[in-house]
Amino acid sequence: MVDCRMSMSIPGRVAVAFAMAVGVAGFVPTEAPAQEISCGGTYQVRPGDTLSEIAVRAYGAGRFGPIFDANRNRVSSPQRLEVGVNLFIPCLDGRGQPLPRGVRPAGIGTQADATPEPQPEPEPEAPVEAAALSVSDAPTFRTAPNALSQAIIAQVPEGATVRLLAVNPQAPYVGYQLPEGGMLTEVVQRALYRSPVLLDFDVTYRGGNAIGDVSEGGFDLGFPVRRPNCEAETLSADAEAVCSAFFFSAPIYTTGISMYVTTTGDFSNAATAEDLRGARLCRPEGMSIDDLQASGLTSGVVSFVRARDIVECFLLLNNGDVGVVSVSPEDGKAALDLMPDTRRIKAINNIGRGQAVHVAAPRSGRLAQAYIEIINEGLAEMRSSGEYAAVVENHLAFSKLN
Repeated sequence: MVDCRMSMSIPGRVAVAFAMAVGVAGFVPTEAPAQEISCGGTYQVRPGDTLSEIAVRAYGAGRFGPIFDANRNRVSSPQRLEVGVNLFIPCLDGRGQPLPRGVRPAGIGTQADATPEPQPEPEPEAPVEAAALSVSDAPTFRTAPNALSQAIIAQVPEGATVRLLAVNPQAPYVGYQLPEGGMLTEVVQRALYRSPVLLDFDVTYRGGNAIGDVSEGGFDLGFPVRRPNCEAETLSADAEAVCSAFFFSAPIYTTGISMYVTTTGDFSNAATAEDLRGARLCRPEGMSIDDLQASGLTSGVVSFVRARDIVECFLLLNNGDVGVVSVSPEDGKAALDLMPDTRRIKAINNIGRGQAVHVAAPRSGRLAQAYIEIINEGLAEMRSSGEYAAVVENHLAFSKLN
């Protein structure tokens, strides 16, 4: 349990960069107001510039996704700019989509030396299946937006600010001190960048992972949160309350689960969930046990023990106070690296299911379903383009080096 809650709210799309980096995504005070930037041309990065601030000067809002996408060969990360780099600033059409190089919206003069690049003929839109007109909060990806989802998203006003709550700071997933605010913060932000509606957002980081913090704090979206099996025939009272109060996005990440035991303990040769019958199983406070119960490890099979953190779970295991520790391989390795002696501890990887985490939106929010639709469509595009895999790989590689 986190005794002292840490809350940090940073406006704009830029809540997650290192303060030490050149061009981190945070506004740098200046003595004089910055000049506007014209779209359709180039802009040379100056000290203190950020993509968000450049987007505000070019478009009037901090939606820097089009600028980043147009300059991927020059900018490796939205949160890091090199001084002196010349960025192409694409113009946007009425829906906020980038126009081809050299093309400007009606009413704005075209550069004399610019020639519109030929564009391929758009493919005809496939007819919308009748069955596709149902929108569910079940955690699935759609490969393409459907008519109803687009109608829902159209309710979002231009320039709306989405209030995000990132809970349970933990590397490499969430943390204001991590690159891009952590892997899942970057995934959620990139999904929002792909919104057909111009959006801005605030990110607040807070210890703990109670889903109630999302609605109680007046936030529009919260992540990463566990989703109960809302489609189950029977639900506990708590699960039913959560399912009825929140929309959930498709999974933004799925962690593997390992079981850790001692080499000389009663469960050293366990191969199935039934082999753990009677064990005292430790998990950190605030971490869901839904996946364990789904694997057959219910309170009638094992006794659950809660510890303040993962390291304390391993200390209990080393001392013989518990027989099993159940956490993700990444979290387990990070905790074991902090311990002086782990020779007696080994991992069992064939028991237990992975845990999916989602973005949650309180159903009481007027735009809750629209924001979830935007997240889902953005995630689907990122998956198909390979962008999602690249983000995850980058953060996991960084975590291993640090």
